[in-house]
Amino acid sequence: MKTTISGLNPSTTYSIQVAAVNGELIGPYSAAVDPLTKVAVPVLMSDSTTATSISLSWTSAGSEGVMYEVEWQRDTSVGCTDEDTGSTTITGGSMTSYTITGLEEDSRYAVTVNASNSL
Repeated sequence: MKTTISGLNPSTTYSIQVAAVNGELIGPYSAAVDPLTKVAVPVLMSDSTTATSISLSWTSAGSEGVMYEVEWQRDTSVGCTDEDTGSTTITGGSMTSYTITGLEEDSRYAVTVNASNSL
């Protein structure tokens, strides 16, 4: 039998055991397994823009030890070169904003935020 446990916190280890139940009788418990839930996916928002910068914020991906990598690339359909890309790594799960500066005026950029932890 397969079941899903919902409502768990991201980036958290839970100890899980199962036992067979027949009426009021409970069989022996299985050995514990300790799965780690995935890091939550951050939701990215654009707070403000200027001709050459964009201020971003995102929802927290959970617990301590979370690092965020912000990556950006100018739209390749308008002649993007290697100099038109960039990234930065932000350590510490409490910082959930970043301003990208030095962008080309009147250009479209793709921006992603990836969350990870040491596991």
